[in-house]
Amino acid sequence: MTKRAFLVQAIVMMFSIGAQAGESLVFHGTLAARKQCADTGSGFFAKDLGCKKLAISERACAVALNINGQGEVKSIEVEAPEAVNKGDARKAQYKTSVKGPYLYKDGFHAYSFNLDKVSSAEVKIASDGTGRVLAANLYFDHVFQADGTRTYKQYECRNLKRVR
Repeated sequence: MTKRAFLVQAIVMMFSIGAQAGESLVFHGTLAARKQCADTGSGFFAKDLGCKKLAISERACAVALNINGQGEVKSIEVEAPEAVNKGDARKAQYKTSVKGPYLYKDGFHAYSFNLDKVSSAEVKIASDGTGRVLAANLYFDHVFQADGTRTYKQYECRNLKRVR
């Protein structure tokens, strides 16, 4: 085999491996709730102090997963235009890399990650290997109060259906 033929074959093989290495799964859903909430402000295990429902005008939301060749989630993208419309977020779409789930339960794995300094998200993915997104909660406008409690806006994205 000539050097040129070998090089062409190597390039073709690299592109085919790259195409198989990852996959993007996109899910569209609806905002089931928008709430003003408070908690004790102590991270993942903060005690819930209650929520008040807020009006929703645009119910569209979306979640995209970028998965590597081993089936591991490497990055997650969330979108909720309503958060910008209501002034709770600076932008409608956030993308971040993830290292792995923080919680393993029967039926789902939960990923939690920061979107920016005052925003975070939690995405629950089916643990059956399908990559199906079960739910996404987006938390915007975290504000710590003088008494140590924290207030924030919570958006609940539900009824997620795979579109791609």
